[in-house]
Amino acid sequence: MTAAGASVAAAGTAQAASAAPASTRVTSPSLVSPDIATYCNGSYLCMDAPIVSGANYVITDWTPTYTFVGHWQLQTPQNKSYDSKSKLNHLGRSNGWKFTVPRVHGKYCSTAWADKSATNHVKLGYVCYEV
Repeated sequence: MTAAGASVAAAGTAQAASAAPASTRVTSPSLVSPDIATYCNGSYLCMDAPIVSGANYVITDWTPTYTFVGHWQLQTPQNKSYDSKSKLNHLGRSNGWKFTVPRVHGKYCSTAWADKSATNHVKLGYVCYEV
């Protein structure tokens, strides 16, 4: 594991012990590649540790258990918020949403939102980690 990966893993472990709702690292080999640190909250949100791509991070949000209609929201250490398109989100990492954001060290948080209408959203999951 790289130093950055170890930092992410340590931050996720610390948060899992103190945050409510708790985030947990997924260990199921059927869902997670052993090379990617993954943090999940509930049945609708998993967030992979960032993959470095030049001056950017690529962060994938995905649903581990249930399919839902909604969108993902990523908040960065720069207090910027990015939203995916609202769509039917199918189970599994390969069906997730990839955010490409400027590479900045700090805390990244993702939220899974069920879209009941254009103005009515229900929070399904929330998870953060620090790099």
